Amino acid sequence: GIRIPARPLDMATVHANASKIYAEVAAIHPPRKPVGQPDYPQAHWAQAYPGHWYTSGVSKDFVVIHDMEGYYLSVISYFQMSTTNASVHYDVNGMQDSPSDAPAGDITQQVEEQYWAWHAVCLNRYSLGIEHEGFVSNPAWWTPEMYIASANLVRHMCDKFGIPKDRNHIIGHNEYLNSDWVSWAVAN
Repeated sequence: GIRIPARPLDMATVHANASKIYAEVAAIHPPRKPVGQPDYPQAHWAQAYPGHWYTSGVSKDFVVIHDMEGYYLSVISYFQMSTTNASVHYDVNGMQDSPSDAPAGDITQQVEEQYWAWHAVCLNRYSLGIEHEGFVSNPAWWTPEMYIASANLVRHMCDKFGIPKDRNHIIGHNEYLNSDWVSWAVAN
C-alpha cells in the first residue's frame, strides 16, 4: 500500500554518475586479464610448457634482452617442450624469411608478466625477458620492424613495472659477466 509519486529522471546525470562510479571501482579493482591472453595487446599468446616459470620472485627490476641464435617459430615451439628447462616472457620475430613465417616484428608472449620466466639464470627472479630472432653473425636479422616492435614492448614493460629506461635496467643476457654492471647492481 505504499505509493511513491513519479518524478522526472535526467538520464544524462545517471550516465555521468554511473561512469564516475565505474571508474572508481575499476581503479580499486582493475579487471583481470583472461587466462591465455597476452598482457601486451600487440602480442600473440603461445604458453611455454606449463610450470616452466617461477610463480614468485623478488622484483621486476630489469628487462633482459636475448638473441635467439635461432628462428622465431622454432624457438616458440622449443619453449613449449617438456624437456626444455627454459622459458621467456616474449619472443620477437626478426624477418619474414618464408611465406609460412610470421611477419617481421611479430611478438609472441609465452609466460605471463606476473610470473618470472627461466631465461637469465641469476637474474630470473628480478626480471622480464625478451628473445629476438636472429644470429649474431648475420645482421640482416636485426630489422627495423624488430627494433620498433621490441622498443614498444620494452616501453610497455618499463611503464607497467616502473623500470627505469636506462642502460642499467635494460640489459643483455650476459650483463652479469660485466664487472662494471655487477658492481653497479650490487651497490644499487
